[in-house]
Formats: sequence, structure tokens, C-alpha cells
Amino acid sequence: TSIGTRSLKENTIGSHNVAVGYESQKSYNGEADSHNTSLGYKTLQINTDGKFNTAIGHESLANVESSNYNTSVGCNSLYSNKAQLNNSFGSNSLYSNEQGTDNISFGSYSSYKNVSGIENLSIGNNSLYNNTSNYNVAIGHNSQFYNQTGQNNITMGCNALFTSSNTHNSIAIGFKSQENIPIDTSANISIGSYSLQKSRALQNDNIAIGNESMREKMYGHKNISLGSYSYYGNFDNGSRWYGDSNISIGYESMYDTSSNFTIAIGEKTLKQTSTDSNVAIGHESQFVNTD
Repeated sequence: TSIGTRSLKENTIGSHNVAVGYESQKSYNGEADSHNTSLGYKTLQINTDGKFNTAIGHESLANVESSNYNTSVGCNSLYSNKAQLNNSFGSNSLYSNEQGTDNISFGSYSSYKNVSGIENLSIGNNSLYNNTSNYNVAIGHNSQFYNQTGQNNITMGCNALFTSSNTHNSIAIGFKSQENIPIDTSANISIGSYSLQKSRALQNDNIAIGNESMREKMYGHKNISLGSYSYYGNFDNGSRWYGDSNISIGYESMYDTSSNFTIAIGEKTLKQTSTDSNVAIGHESQFVNTD
């Protein structure tokens, strides 16, 4: 079935195809039982023998030649695609994809610059916008926006892991969680709005759970914080940016500290401290400890 000027123009033996729109499936001349569906201006225009493709929207899947099993819905979605088993929904989603396979994108400009990355899932406008890597899950507007080479990341929330270009093996869940991490981090887990928001490069193996947990802690490794505002840090005081191997459990525990190898359990325990190797358990235990 063809409706539109030059739609299915060169087809001779292909069957079970539906082409609607100017030059839709214009070049197809492949085998029978091809089962392609295209709706829109120049959709599947240069496809010659690809099968089981669905393209809906202006120039959707416009450059497929012989690939199979792709679905694209939206203006210019999967525009450059020459691979197979990709699904894109949204204007310009997976626009630059050429060799990448098994990708799923929902949202305008989602996975826009992906060329060869495989097995990525992006849901939300601009999610994984700059991605060229593999095995990432990004859900939310601008989620993993600047990621390029980072792999095995899971993010959920607007601007989650927004800035980093090569973070690996990390999980960020919540509004602006790990938003400002720049480069070279791995294995961080943050759950909660603004958790680990201002973390910097080379800060690895941290776990922050709770609203604004470790929000302004700039540098440190192997820390665990559990509770709203736990191990918060102090952006205006550079001496509070650092700390390794601490455990902070409870609301505002170790809120404003620069300690190492310290354990604080309880609301506001060790809230302000600058000494190392302390253990404090109980509400406001060692609230201020600077000796």
C-alpha cells in the first residue's frame, strides 16, 4: 500500500509494506514479506532491503538502507540510523545513531548524539543527550546529559548525574542527585534529592541516602551517610570539603565535619567536628567536637 508522490517507487517484489508520504520507502526493492511501515515525508526513503521497520514522522529512519527491526516515532527520530533493533520515540531521538544497536529512547533529543553506543535506555527530554557509550539507564529530563564515555550507570531524576562525561558504575536517584560531578568518578550511590550534588572529580565508592545527604561534601572516598542532611558538608568552608571512610547515620549527623575514620549514629551526632577516629552514638552525642 502506498500513498504519496514516489512512495514505494522502485518496489517490484516486496510485500506487506505500507508507505504514506512523499518519497516514503522510495528506494525499496528488496525481497517479499518485508513488512515495513512508514508514515511521513521521506520516511525510510533510502531503505533498499531492510525489513520489519516502522517509521512515523518527518524523515524518520530516513537513512536506513538494509537494517531490520527498528521503530521510530517522531520528526527525525533515528534519522542517521544504519543499525538494527533500536526503538526511539520523540523528535530527534537517537538522531545520530549509526552503528548502535538495542537502544531505547523516549523523549525529544534523548540519546541525540549516540553514534555507536549499545543497550542504552533513555527516558525524558535530553536524557543521555551526549552519550556515545554503552549500558546506561537514564530516566528524567537532562538525566546524564553530558555523559559521553561513562558506562553502567543508572540515573532517575531531573538533572541526575548531569555534568559528568565519564562516570562509571554509579547510581543516582533523585532530583539533581550527583548533578555536578565532572569527570573520573565511579561506584557512587546516591538516593534522594540533591544527594551528592556537589561532589567533585575522583570521589569514589560513596553511599549517600537521604534528602541532601552529602550534598556539599566535595571530596572523599568510601563514606556512608544515611538520613536527611547527613554528612552534608559546607560549601562555604573549604576545610569541610574533605573526609574519607566515615559512617554517618541520622538526621544531620556529621553535618559540618572534616573527619576521617569516624562513626556517628543518631540525630545531630558529631554535627560539627574536625577530629578523626571518633565514635558517637545517641542524639546530639559529641554535638561539637574540635579537640
